[in-house]
Amino acid sequence: MVKPKPWGTKLIPARTASCPATIKSSKSACAVCRRGGAITGAGWRGHRVARAPGDTGEERTSLYHGHTLPGDVAETHFSVWNDTHGQAATIQKLHALRRAEDDFLLWNGDLSNDIDHREQLPGQFVHPAGVDLAEGPPILLARGNHDVHGLWAHKLTDYVAFPGERTFYAFRTGPVAVIVLDTGEHEPDTHESVAGLAAFDPLAREQTAWLEKTTQEPAFRDVPYRVVFCHIPMRWRDEFPDGYAKKGISLYSTRRGREAWADALKRWGAQIVISGHTHIAAWLPASAEFPFGQLIGGGPDVGTATILHADANAQNLTLHLKSLLNGETLEKIVVAPLSSHTLSSVPVRAGGRNVYRG
Repeated sequence: MVKPKPWGTKLIPARTASCPATIKSSKSACAVCRRGGAITGAGWRGHRVARAPGDTGEERTSLYHGHTLPGDVAETHFSVWNDTHGQAATIQKLHALRRAEDDFLLWNGDLSNDIDHREQLPGQFVHPAGVDLAEGPPILLARGNHDVHGLWAHKLTDYVAFPGERTFYAFRTGPVAVIVLDTGEHEPDTHESVAGLAAFDPLAREQTAWLEKTTQEPAFRDVPYRVVFCHIPMRWRDEFPDGYAKKGISLYSTRRGREAWADALKRWGAQIVISGHTHIAAWLPASAEFPFGQLIGGGPDVGTATILHADANAQNLTLHLKSLLNGETLEKIVVAPLSSHTLSSVPVRAGGRNVYRG
């Protein structure tokens, strides 16, 4: 959620509530409300306000209306963007495809290329490519490796608020429990490119302990659909120690999250992990070793970018990964609900669709 700053813009709320994470509004005008591990629905209204440095006056826009995530309801809807890398045409086209029924939008990392100058922050995280993020559903963020690049990357949280100021979080939206993890940089903390300034290995271990505890909360333990978002996938087709030189991806980038979180996610009964990073849309079905599917969105230009639409009800969770260029459905995945006693899912091919039955 965008935090109020005197040199930037903010939303002045007509109603307030607490929220875990969004880049949609000011800290007091929430997009998500969590109480005791559960999500409760609420609405908000607010103005976007502009104020020049040293100016005591304000210029307000028209009134915005928004909502928090639905709590104990039968269905939910959401969309996912990833790897936009500041490309205006991609962002504008994605924004034009917003769905009125969506309860939230998850921006799955790499909004930027790097953040070397302070002036880049509002343009990349508040009104990228001139689009108004205050319009439409609440927007949540999973941090990508490029979002930690640059001299001013540590100031991201001046514009994007996370729960407890940590860049990983969990929430419940209707019948879906969501875990959002921070995969950090794609190289080891000891790599020369980060000059000894990174500490993403400890961050991964911190998330492991948090994940074990969070998934035991009632709102996340007894739920039919269990979805994980993280920017770097937990597995990929071509992993090499020098993966980028070989047109694959770095083995370490996927291994960090896989080694830290896969066991906990198996015990929880995670059904699908949704990522980006590779810039190649792909679907890796579940296996005996990894009983959750891995879905990856493309990017960053219009020709390779994707948009994911997801709809969940009592019967199934259906995900459509579509080409941004022509709207073609690249993958349709149907996830059957888990019972409270089922902690694994087995892939079954049926009618050309990827079907998971709990």
